[in-house]
Amino acid sequence: MEVFHMKINEIIRTKRIEKGITQQQAALYLGVTAPAVNKWEKGISYPDITLLPAVARLLGTDLNTLLSFKEELTAIEINNFLNEITAVATGQGIEKAFQLSMDKIQEYPSCDMLILNTALTLEGLISFMDTGNNDYSSYLEATEELYLRASTGKTPSVINQAKHMLFCKYRARGEYEKAEKILEELPDKDTFPDKEILKAGLYTVQEKYSPALQILERQILLNINNIHLYLLSLIDIALKNGNTDDARILASKAKQAADTFGLSTYTAHVADFYVALAQKDTVNCVSALKEMLPALKKKWIPSHSMLYKHIPKKENSVNNNISIEEMALKKIISELQNPDNDEYSFMRESQELKELLDSI
Repeated sequence: MEVFHMKINEIIRTKRIEKGITQQQAALYLGVTAPAVNKWEKGISYPDITLLPAVARLLGTDLNTLLSFKEELTAIEINNFLNEITAVATGQGIEKAFQLSMDKIQEYPSCDMLILNTALTLEGLISFMDTGNNDYSSYLEATEELYLRASTGKTPSVINQAKHMLFCKYRARGEYEKAEKILEELPDKDTFPDKEILKAGLYTVQEKYSPALQILERQILLNINNIHLYLLSLIDIALKNGNTDDARILASKAKQAADTFGLSTYTAHVADFYVALAQKDTVNCVSALKEMLPALKKKWIPSHSMLYKHIPKKENSVNNNISIEEMALKKIISELQNPDNDEYSFMRESQELKELLDSI
């Protein structure tokens, strides 16, 4: 039988019976009266604190079990308790649910997972049950205090979620300095919603549109570049598995994404080149290179696209004399012309390729 949910009187009775000891025997061994043991088991009174070690030893247990002591609740126990709160709120009202919640948190004051999820549940119940006829402001203030407690806990995921909830509250009340301060405390990664999106939203409600637009455009550019890399990886796997048709479809999707989101001409055609290269298809390799190589002769400037027009221009160079695009162009041409590079040997006799390289 699980004893952690039992009260001390129930534990004493359960353990005594398990040991095959009568109340009279327990009283004799502990130096008390049988009526005293009977009162302990009925919850009318409790053993003297000095007797607790002897009681625990007699019953073959430890003091933590005897006193129902646990530092934390399990995730299942927390979930069951949240269901209990919900049932109480819908059946007996928010006040009863709050009292039950505060009692449980008082019992487990350092369980930050309990504190956070209780606050989330209570706030959700208030939102669901609020018909406009009741003043729930004191309860909402209490949930905010719980978020504050959870934000200083020891579990990173709990801390971050609690801070996110506080950020939303501060922003909604127009307390922008507090919102910005707590937002800066959130990690740059593993935040949902993304920290940069939250920051852009904060700028937007303050009508600071320029920095908001820069953040959002940078996020679009970052994510579409990541998507393009994912598609190239999928193409690589498809080719290695001999799924040429899938590779062609993925390459088409990669080009569509690059065109739709204003990526460079080089980026738009690189997937087609990979597929043609894997098939040793000279015609389509050269066709892709005809788009890719000339595109590298000039810098790609994101702000030339309306999607990224608020991103400030910056020098895209590795030193003062040569751009990244120029370095990439020289590297590709060098590999195409290198007789020791067998990967491109099948296309080196192409007159069309020779003319392209001469023109570059």
